[in-house]
Amino acid sequence: MSVNSNSNSKQRLVAILAAAIIALLIGNGYLLYKNSTNNSLIEKQTSELDEAEKVKAELEKQYYEAMSSLEEMRGKNVTLDKQIEEQKAELTKQKNRIADLIVKEKNLGKAREELKTLKAQLDQYIAENAQLRQDKEQLTSENTQLTQDKQILSSRVQESETKNQELSSAKATLISEKQALETEKERLNKKVNVGSVVKTNNISVQGMKVKDSGKEVKKSYARNIERLKICFDATANQVVEAGKETFYVQVIDPLGQTLAEESRGAGIIKSSSDNSEVRYTTKEEINYKNDSQTVCINWDPSGELKKGQYKVRVFNKGYLAGESTVSLK
Repeated sequence: MSVNSNSNSKQRLVAILAAAIIALLIGNGYLLYKNSTNNSLIEKQTSELDEAEKVKAELEKQYYEAMSSLEEMRGKNVTLDKQIEEQKAELTKQKNRIADLIVKEKNLGKAREELKTLKAQLDQYIAENAQLRQDKEQLTSENTQLTQDKQILSSRVQESETKNQELSSAKATLISEKQALETEKERLNKKVNVGSVVKTNNISVQGMKVKDSGKEVKKSYARNIERLKICFDATANQVVEAGKETFYVQVIDPLGQTLAEESRGAGIIKSSSDNSEVRYTTKEEINYKNDSQTVCINWDPSGELKKGQYKVRVFNKGYLAGESTVSLK
């Protein structure tokens, strides 16, 4: 009975040991499985962290390269600098948005897409800035050319003004010289004209009454006079060319009025002495031969003459050639 008891005890011990070994094996298997799972998760998380760091590093690299590229384009002109500041601000917003995708949202795929957009945006900005700089340089070049053209034009205008001033000065000098010559010419002409005046001597005025037969009878009473016979000697003047000479006779009555009737030969001449108008009573044209010759002119008044002293003046070439007086009773 004791042998059976020992045998049962050994069997129970073996069973217990077997159960313990089996439990230990199961526990070890579980621990190995759990450890493997944890290792995979850790590896996955580590890989994701490494990828996030790469994306973040790429973001930082692209961002600072973009800032550097834009900064290199500064200082060309005010408009470009202002545009670059606006572009840098926009790129900073995009960079912060991508950083949020990486850190907060853990969306690396979206972050990589945004990085491509950031790169494309930078390329566009650089192209725009380059075009703006090129346009500015072209405008500057054109403005420089315009300034040079303006300077050349201003120089030409100044030269033209100088020439015009010189021409105006020369013209003024010529006008002054011309006026002086004309004055001298006028003086000489006047002197020549004065020298060419045919003087008159022995001026006489005789009152006449004309009979039906045409015979003239001398009268001294004004109321009986129907005609004034005015005679004078045209003196010799060798300066004057032989030819036609006209003598203008002015008869002034006792009241100082010139006897002038246009129907009886009256008219007006210009005085060569002072350019004033001289009204004459009658005129006579003769064929002058440079020798002294007597000239007689008949003038018939339309009405009765006044008694008193009359003045008779004879003009030739606008100058007074001689004068005399006569009294009528």
